[in-house]
Amino acid sequence: MSSVECPLECIWRESPPSWLEKHEGWTITMVGILGGGLGALLAYFMRSRCTKIKCCGLGCDREPLTVQEIEVLDRPATEP
Repeated sequence: MSSVECPLECIWRESPPSWLEKHEGWTITMVGILGGGLGALLAYFMRSRCTKIKCCGLGCDREPLTVQEIEVLDRPATEP
């Protein structure tokens, strides 16, 4: 008698999964962490009172938002 193999074992023997297929959960987690961190950093810069910002070799001169403009951004959107 011959042994019965699982269909997935047959597929993987012919073409093993790629690195991304094996580590897709880790990759999605890291993209989420990095994207969230970048979003938080940009939100910090937007609310900052600094006129010159330098980070990782990049820099910019800017005019900070006024207190009134920040209050407008913090208000929840009203429904039509």
